[in-house]
Amino acid sequence: DTDPTRAYLTRIDATSGAVEWRRDWDGDNSQAKPLTLAVASGGASVLDRLGLPQGEIDQSQSKTLVNASSLRVGDRFYVSPADGGRSVAVTIEARDTLQTLARKIEQASNMKLKVTVSSEAAKDGEAGDLASALRTGLQRLSITARDGVKGAVLTAGETGRDALAGLGLSQGYIGKTTGDDVTKTFGLGLPTNLSLNDAASIKTAGEKIQAAMKAIRDAYRGLSPESNTPASTGTAPAYLQAQLANYQAALARLTG
Repeated sequence: DTDPTRAYLTRIDATSGAVEWRRDWDGDNSQAKPLTLAVASGGASVLDRLGLPQGEIDQSQSKTLVNASSLRVGDRFYVSPADGGRSVAVTIEARDTLQTLARKIEQASNMKLKVTVSSEAAKDGEAGDLASALRTGLQRLSITARDGVKGAVLTAGETGRDALAGLGLSQGYIGKTTGDDVTKTFGLGLPTNLSLNDAASIKTAGEKIQAAMKAIRDAYRGLSPESNTPASTGTAPAYLQAQLANYQAALARLTG
């Protein structure tokens, strides 16, 4: 190119001689003559003014839980056997992904739970839908009990360190139930940071304790199912009638 008002830069493959890349510059109003072109691989650019680094942008989504969710390193929850026993903590680490978390849950449950990770794909007829495209590729955690075992119980972590909420999971029993053979779980839900420092804290503590007492009563009723034996009917024996008459007479004397 011999046009004095144009300059160009090109990259040529040394082995084949093919032009891999080219860019042209025109002089001002096609009158000025470009004299020199300086290139510095590490030189200053507009990126420096914006505070941005140079190089290729990594457009892949991070798969670590702490980067892809609200979870933090040290958040935890607990897995315990359905028939009672020591609970095992599942703690979030910096490198954890859904795959590594799935293995942790299975190991904490002594392999009584089966945990799988599945990716959501676009449904038929939604291929061009933007919302569907955004959902495509999302990963989900599925937790089920293995065949022939009772499963396990998930329990939330301490206040401020609960990992179940960040994972979108609820605490409770995970396992198969059939007919009347239903395993019920009860949690007291007592925070570890209850205090009696002021009126508001005292009120909150009282409400939490009342809720815990209700959970205990519900658990007691759950452990003592109602009897199917029909209620007794008919005339009471003579000795019971005599005792009842004595009680009524004593009550009459006390009440005057």
